Amino acid sequence: MKGKATPLKCFQYGLINTKGAAGPSGIDTQGWRRLCTSFKSASHDLCRALASVAKRICTSLVDPKGCRLIALDKRPGVRPTGICETPRRIIAKAILFTTKGDIQYIAGPRQLCAGQIAGIEAAVHSTKSLFAMEDTEAVLLVDANKCGMPMMPQPQGNSRHSKPGGT
Repeated sequence: MKGKATPLKCFQYGLINTKGAAGPSGIDTQGWRRLCTSFKSASHDLCRALASVAKRICTSLVDPKGCRLIALDKRPGVRPTGICETPRRIIAKAILFTTKGDIQYIAGPRQLCAGQIAGIEAAVHSTKSLFAMEDTEAVLLVDANKCGMPMMPQPQGNSRHSKPGGT
């Protein structure tokens, strides 16, 4: 994106690059693109208003309500999944676009979820440099597949339940 990254330009970037189904309102990303581009001054006003919401989210404490949670059975355990409105996803993408460089710098090459370019290579070089440092006594590598703990305990195969009275 050329020029200064204004909240409106960042919101437009998020609008163009967000894809997905509708939230509880029933308007998907294509519908929001149409609302934000097809109605001349009203569309421009809508984009400016949503850009202002994004700016407010970034500069003040905002109550994070407004997302419906549903439970997904992931076997084993249950995981909560949020179903949000499409503008919230568009705003999040715009904010992440604006802060991506800072997030990558702060997270460093060990956090691949920060969008590192050539992430696997960055992880290999980062781990290699950790091993090479003189003050490193140990490096703990964790298999992410084994980290998830079920939210609800699962019954054991040998457990027995009996009714009161011995039957």
